[in-house]
Amino acid sequence: MGALAKIRYHPAQPVLSATSFKPPPRNLAREHNHISLPRFQQTNLPVTALAPIDALRGSLEQIRESWQTNQTQPTLLTLPERLHGEYQSHRETSPLGRVFRIANSMQDQIDAVVVVGDSSSLAATRAIFRACCDPMHNELTRAERGSRPRIYFAGDTDDIDSLNSLLHRLSTPTCESAPNAFALVVINEDDNASYVPKVLPHLLDTLHSQLRQQSDALLPRFLIPFAKPGNWLDTLARSIGCHEIFDAGDDALTLNPLALANHLPAAMLGLDCMRLLGGAHEIKEHFLNTPADQNIVLQYVAACRQSRSNLGLVQRVFNVPCLALESFGHWYERLVTTTGGKIQQERFQTRVCPQDNHRRPLLSTDTLVVDLKVLSTRTDAPLTRQVWFGDDVVAEIANERELQAPTACATICPSVSLTIPQIDTFTMGQLFQWFLIATAVENAIRDSGR
Repeated sequence: MGALAKIRYHPAQPVLSATSFKPPPRNLAREHNHISLPRFQQTNLPVTALAPIDALRGSLEQIRESWQTNQTQPTLLTLPERLHGEYQSHRETSPLGRVFRIANSMQDQIDAVVVVGDSSSLAATRAIFRACCDPMHNELTRAERGSRPRIYFAGDTDDIDSLNSLLHRLSTPTCESAPNAFALVVINEDDNASYVPKVLPHLLDTLHSQLRQQSDALLPRFLIPFAKPGNWLDTLARSIGCHEIFDAGDDALTLNPLALANHLPAAMLGLDCMRLLGGAHEIKEHFLNTPADQNIVLQYVAACRQSRSNLGLVQRVFNVPCLALESFGHWYERLVTTTGGKIQQERFQTRVCPQDNHRRPLLSTDTLVVDLKVLSTRTDAPLTRQVWFGDDVVAEIANERELQAPTACATICPSVSLTIPQIDTFTMGQLFQWFLIATAVENAIRDSGR
């Protein structure tokens, strides 16, 4: 009789010990001696859109040359090195040092963290969490989570039922040995069209009730705001006497997964923030220093641009192979459709294949498929091919290689494919920086009318 293979998920390792700071690498590039860059391939583009890099070489090179110096580089290029450099120089007083100190000091005092923000602010944090943490993270015991907190999100909707359910969950102890308290990481860049001011008072009231007599002492520690100076959140935090208040205007937080506000929840969850920055650094160096015909970022931009101008492909379908990357797809979808430039006119759809194959009729002749592939799973072994019940085989389970076969939609529409070796903080840093740069370059091309 066959049996399921024993599956063990590799939990994230803490970026810092509970008592001391982990010395970071002196140079982000030196920590990773064997770099595996994502692969880019034009898998199903018609002849009229092949070799798009040649048609746009001049425009792409001009944009890249304008970003060659630190003085002219946009924040998305300089942010990883700046955060790392400040931590090297100032350690605990640097922005990252403050984040690590908060994460370490709260590990034994909270059992949950709620990240509060609008849908754009939460998109990146969700993507990091879903990709890098155990898919059942919140369902694990505190010991199985390595004493790391559960994580929840709020403020991106006015759904009363969801809010009441969250408040009930936060006020219900998980076990006698777990701390009955939670932290609030509140991100508020834009005071317009945000449910954060409506949701936050309810969360603060629940936290106040949990802390009881210790509320005056602990509430200022457990509320960590990222606010613009002088706005309502900054005023509230100062009236409460919060120990740490971060400036939300420093790093253009919205939709940038590498911004400081996203490192705090990641550090609380034990994810390696330095590897996230290291992956982003490698893509930046590749983008700035690799010739255009070998540059995966510029090749991707050229393929998307030429597919639209030559083939009239105004819709993109972003295929991801697993649920762990679904939130990443939604983050990229929001990045493409909400940032500046004519790229806002793009129609975008994220699909998890093969579970979303029922959406195939939505594909049309004006669609470019972006197929993201992952070469290895995050568990020790794939499932056995056969599932037995008694003496009979009742199901066949595809092996890992079969799961990476071209998706159905990628075979009927013009498509490009992106391949990463595995899902971890380093490769996610690469992917985030890849698409941040690609979107900025594509916006620059379209704004210039080229």
